[in-house]
Amino acid sequence: HETAHDAIWIEPFYTDADVFIPEMVNWTPQGVLRWIKVARGDPDAEQIANTYIANIASEAGHVMKGHSIELMKLVARYPGKHLTVIDVPAGTELGNDLRLAAAGLGYVKKAVSFFTQLQRRRNTEMIKNLSPALGTLIRENPDLAKKHVLKVLVKLGSAHERVRHPLQERGEKIVYHVKA
Repeated sequence: HETAHDAIWIEPFYTDADVFIPEMVNWTPQGVLRWIKVARGDPDAEQIANTYIANIASEAGHVMKGHSIELMKLVARYPGKHLTVIDVPAGTELGNDLRLAAAGLGYVKKAVSFFTQLQRRRNTEMIKNLSPALGTLIRENPDLAKKHVLKVLVKLGSAHERVRHPLQERGEKIVYHVKA
């Protein structure tokens, strides 16, 4: 998902989903709260989205900035969605290691191997965090608790290809979409 077009590609899945879980490594509670406010359509959502887009656009060398901008625009276009995060938070050992390894990918071959190992640990953390994150969301939102089937869109990049297998083994019904 390294292009802005990929954010547009998920639009029909986003509009159909009850819950959206974006890939958001090294998140902070304040950062996630901004995304949640935009997804809910809070009164200050437009200002939050515009500020986020302006800040991301100004970041030099940010590989994902086009994707992040388009994803925030998508979230802002369809207010009323529930959003939660299962990715690795900032300040954790794994989050710090991922940030450092990602920064070194272009410079050191050894970093690629290390980053791959970290991604495996990250996948495990994300799977472990899914049920608690959804449980909290359901408890806090009666409209979700009433649903017989909960549609959850988890937006992940190619580094997380192995996430779906453990979820299927747990008995989750997975519809897996790959952009060719």
